[in-house]
Amino acid sequence: MDTIMLVDEAGQVGGKVTFTEDLNLFDGLSSDSNVLDGCNIAELQNGAIWKDEGDVTIDSDVIVDNLIIEGNVKASADITAVKAGNKVDVKHFLNSLVLKSSDQSITAKVQFLNDIYIGVVKVDTINNVNIDELYRLAVLQNEDVVIKCDLSFTKGLTVRNLKINSTLSGRGSKGVLVNGVDLSEMRNQAVLTSDGSSIVRGRKTFVNAFTADHLNAVSVGGVMVRDLVVVTRDDIIADNLVYTAPISIFGDLLLRFHDY
Repeated sequence: MDTIMLVDEAGQVGGKVTFTEDLNLFDGLSSDSNVLDGCNIAELQNGAIWKDEGDVTIDSDVIVDNLIIEGNVKASADITAVKAGNKVDVKHFLNSLVLKSSDQSITAKVQFLNDIYIGVVKVDTINNVNIDELYRLAVLQNEDVVIKCDLSFTKGLTVRNLKINSTLSGRGSKGVLVNGVDLSEMRNQAVLTSDGSSIVRGRKTFVNAFTADHLNAVSVGGVMVRDLVVVTRDDIIADNLVYTAPISIFGDLLLRFHDY
């Protein structure tokens, strides 16, 4: 009976005891060696970080393999993170982060290796380009713009309405293509309404009315121009003229030769 411990009485174990099942302690447990399952309880008590306690002050160096913090941490000394042999000053890293959820002033040089999407940004230069000067000189796609200087487009351009008050020229031998039409070639072949005389070669068909102040043509509608009788002029005398239809004369008619 001396070796039996009762569950409802205090007792002392002088030898080695092994519990083969789970042990639940409803009161305190003391050990002269302060060692429980190879762990020094006294050192554990002094260096442990209790997750359910309040503020904790750690006076010694601590090495943590994996650390997850759900609240706030205040460190009075340096914090170093080590990964793959590289040491990182955590305080310096946190102070130099570019935050996405709050306003921030960046005074050092920052380089973004991937795409970056910005809602509102205030900068003086981007890639050594003055943004204010760029905005003043840029051709904006969503605003009406008046261009007062020579402009060269090296790539395709889509414009809804285009008005040119000066000359328009292309790069190279192809000229300017507008909707696939070479304006330089069209300028050489088109009959312009406000650009003096034009020489038209080849057969042309006018679907609608055609008006010209001065027209030099060989034939019109299959009729030789030299055979036409012009009623508005009296200095042209037609030779060998035969009328095959009734005619009406409202003025004088001069006949050089006639048969009765």
